[in-house]
Amino acid sequence: MKTQVFGPGERAPISAAGVALPGGRLSAGQPLPAHTALVTKRVRLPLFGPVAPATLACPTPMRVAGLVPEAGDGRSHGFDARTIIGASSTAGVQFASRGPDAGKTVDVAILCRQPDPTGSVRARPATRHGAPLVHACRQRAALSRSARGAVLGTVTSRQPLAVLGSRHGWLRVQTDAGRTGWVRVGATC
Repeated sequence: MKTQVFGPGERAPISAAGVALPGGRLSAGQPLPAHTALVTKRVRLPLFGPVAPATLACPTPMRVAGLVPEAGDGRSHGFDARTIIGASSTAGVQFASRGPDAGKTVDVAILCRQPDPTGSVRARPATRHGAPLVHACRQRAALSRSARGAVLGTVTSRQPLAVLGSRHGWLRVQTDAGRTGWVRVGATC
């Protein structure tokens, strides 16, 4: 179905929220900020059975920065496993096979952002200045409370990580989201 791309300075057709936006929010009708795009696609949900995934591509050189849910979204949907925020230039959106809106045409949207010099797609990255910088190399890797400790989150491919210290094959890092934890040295490059 039809895909539309709204670039920097163009008026947003819908409201959006996400880390790629200065202030975290954008109202419908406001101009999209610099380095940011909104991509929308109309998808027809079948009356019965599985829904074909929707593919939305960011403009070059932007990367996927988030999924934009709408208030009226009746069918659960989210990124497929291949879509990595900050690394992917194309997003695959999967829909639940059951739920409301069967037979209707719905809109899905993603935010795209040009990565900053560190590789972050956040509007205001929180990475500590002056610290050595590495990037996550794996598609996804665990961010732990301590070296070999409980997992508290995930870092993803190309996500910038400020190195705060190291211990026995582990790095203490701060993510571009401001979270501090430990990752295995082998998960970074």
